[in-house]
Order: sequence, then structure tokens, then C-alpha cells
Amino acid sequence: MVIDWIMKTSTPEGKRGIHWTSRMQLDDLDFVDDLALLSQSQQQMQEKTTSVAAASAAVGFNIHKGKSKILRYNTAYTNPVTIDGEDLEDVKTFTYLGSIIDEYGGSDADVKARIGKARAAYLQLKNIWNLKQLSTNTKVSIFNINVKTFLLYGAETWRTTKAIIHKIQVFINGCLHKILQIRWPDTISNNLLWERTNQIPAKEEIRKKRWKKAFDSVDRITLWKLLRYYGVPQKIVSIIRNSYDGLNCKIMHGGQLKDSFEVKIGVRQGCLLSPFLFLLVIDWIM
Repeated sequence: MVIDWIMKTSTPEGKRGIHWTSRMQLDDLDFVDDLALLSQSQQQMQEKTTSVAAASAAVGFNIHKGKSKILRYNTAYTNPVTIDGEDLEDVKTFTYLGSIIDEYGGSDADVKARIGKARAAYLQLKNIWNLKQLSTNTKVSIFNINVKTFLLYGAETWRTTKAIIHKIQVFINGCLHKILQIRWPDTISNNLLWERTNQIPAKEEIRKKRWKKAFDSVDRITLWKLLRYYGVPQKIVSIIRNSYDGLNCKIMHGGQLKDSFEVKIGVRQGCLLSPFLFLLVIDWIM
């Protein structure tokens, strides 16, 4: 709540962000106390950084200057960004929430790191893949949980290209070949390989992750406003809103259900109206 107040106070909407769509600007990305400020120019970034630092200090928060980094994309402007007169370090790459971001703005560096982590996880389980006592289904389940989780972490945020999809698919197929003990000169078609291991193409899997993330991230305050914007009567909006208010859920962790918590973002899972509400938001964005 405090972080939200700081950001709303220090980042006036639509003034110092980057162009996101024809109707929207994006000022920042926030996760707990990890903040990524976004600006079109060095001057705007300096103004925003100073404003965030001042708003934070007003409530007793301090920005860790040593952990704060500046990443420049497609600019030759090199004047430093400062906090209290101290220069913040310029970097060519850094890791944010487990994903690598670099000065080129693509996903190649992150994908390369993901494949490396997934390969390491796969090799650690080499003895599992060679066990004749385990069924193929069990091995594939272990692969999905312990290898593909590393591989596709954050994939919903990737700017995917044919080259990236190819790299991901080649790695997955190579692992599945070894799990099924298919070795050269023996061959198997991709479709048959995926059928025997209950897989879908990497392109489709990433697409599913991307849409699921979007489905769960719809801002509800914006949703109610959009319903009115598109002419839905206030009475109907209130009925839909009441079905969302106080919605609680539980998650399974370590084989046990955790305490329930209130869900405040995203469209309601399993609700017949949810696809319509989600597409309405997408229509407005586009």
C-alpha cells in the first residue's frame, strides 16, 4: 500500500513514461519493493528518480543507491542519473525478477540463460532418465516439473522470434529423445515425439502462458470503468462487481492448502462472463 502511494504520488500519469499503446503510457513496473522506472529521456528519468526518492523519504523509506542501476536503450545520451548528488551505475545488462534485461531490448540473453539453467537441471537428473524401473510418463512428468519450469520461467514476457522458438524447441526435443532413448540413426517425427510424451509445440506453450498471465492481470478498477465506457448500465456493472468483491482462494504448497487470501486482480476464473470481459479489455487496448 505504501509503495503504491509512493508511485502514484511521484509518477503523474502520462507525463514521464514510455509510449505503450496509442492510448496508454507505462511509467513503471513494480513487484513488492522492486521498482523499474521507465522514461523516454534522461531528463524525464532524472525528474522521476528524484520524485520517487523524495516521496520515499517522506514515509521513511530509502532507495538503496548501490542496488539501483541505469540501463539505456537506443540512446547515445550518457549524462548520469543521480540520487542526492550520487551517480547511479550504468549497466549493459541486469537481472530483474529472475529475467535478464539487456541494452539491446530483446529476449536473446534471457533465453540463453534459461536454456543453460534447464540443461543443468536436466543433467543433474541423468540417473533418473536412465532408470528402467520408471515409466516414460513418470520421466516426462519429472522433466516437465524440474526442467521445463526452469526453461520457460518468464516466457510470457519474451519477445519471441522464429530463432528463439527454434532454440527452445530444439532443446526440448533433444531432452525428449534421450528420455525415450531414441538415438541416431533411429529417427522419430516431431508430431509422434510430442504425442508419445504428451507435449505441445513450444510456440503454443509460450502463447498459453502469455494469455494466462494477461487473463490474471486485468486491473478491476479499469474493468468497471470500461464497462461503463462501452455503455453497460451501472446496475449491471454493480451486479458483476459484487460477484467479484470478497473473492477468496487458497493455493496448494508442499502438499498443503495455505490460508485463503482475497483476489483483487484478474478476471474471475470459471465465470462465463470472463472471456467477454477479457476481450473487452483487449479491444480497448488495441
